[in-house]
Amino acid sequence: MDVQSEIFWFLCEKGGWVETVEIRDFYARGHDAAGRKRDVNPHLYALEKQGKISRDTSSGKPRWRSAQNDTTGNAAPQQQESNASDARPSSCQSPDLASAKGEVKNAKGQLLTLFGQHAVSFANSEENGRFRATAQVGQQEPRAGELCSTKAAAQQSAAEAALRHVLQHPKLIPQESPSGDWKGRLQQTVQSSGTLPCYKTIPSNNGGFVSTVIVGAQESVSLISARRKIDAEQFAAQVALEQLQLIGKTPAADRSSVDPSCSCCNHGINPGGRSRSTAAFNFYMCRYSRQGPANRGSA
Repeated sequence: MDVQSEIFWFLCEKGGWVETVEIRDFYARGHDAAGRKRDVNPHLYALEKQGKISRDTSSGKPRWRSAQNDTTGNAAPQQQESNASDARPSSCQSPDLASAKGEVKNAKGQLLTLFGQHAVSFANSEENGRFRATAQVGQQEPRAGELCSTKAAAQQSAAEAALRHVLQHPKLIPQESPSGDWKGRLQQTVQSSGTLPCYKTIPSNNGGFVSTVIVGAQESVSLISARRKIDAEQFAAQVALEQLQLIGKTPAADRSSVDPSCSCCNHGINPGGRSRSTAAFNFYMCRYSRQGPANRGSA
């Protein structure tokens, strides 16, 4: 979903007037450091120019809302076609996209938000001049919608069926990150050793993202499907801290902590250009990985 689609979706969901700072905060929550620095104003002005949103400055601070809430009748342009990348909320769609059950909910946009564009796909079929679609989320069984007059309406109907299923099985939905800054805690814990965490985050086949964090010689994998990339990295950092038992303690930095017989630790002593504290940290992780589960509590 591009920046303008995210902002437009957010304003449609809010319904009323929203200040620029709240829109900026909304966008920042779903993106990494580079995304959080993005200026949303150009996208707001572009949406206003397209007639999709309205601006109000009477309060002294710019406020925005979707045009479908205006009393002037300046409705958003009618949607003609739809695909998996179109996250436009049904509340902002024209009435003729209604399914046989009545007003279309924002099922398609919600699926894309919950699982990511990479995990949601639609297949269309035509029956006697009408359309039926199936929506597949991740590796789940495809869910069929009702017969509709347009492909867009058929996809919305299928999305409703898929959304109802996942809402009945919450464990299928990618999770938001646990409370607390786990990435920051992990970095603060290990930075004195000269080692910084390295994250590898990829889309999950089941929707959302999964992440692996590498700290020195230790690799920690989070198997939890996360809503956003930042959520996945927070889960991975939490796993790393718990596996290494580094919460509240730091690796010893003196040479007595280094095992000369261990290649994992020994390669960190000066010839490789690493500091003694880095070598000690590598030894700590290596020692932990060789301990049995029953002995790790005393590490």
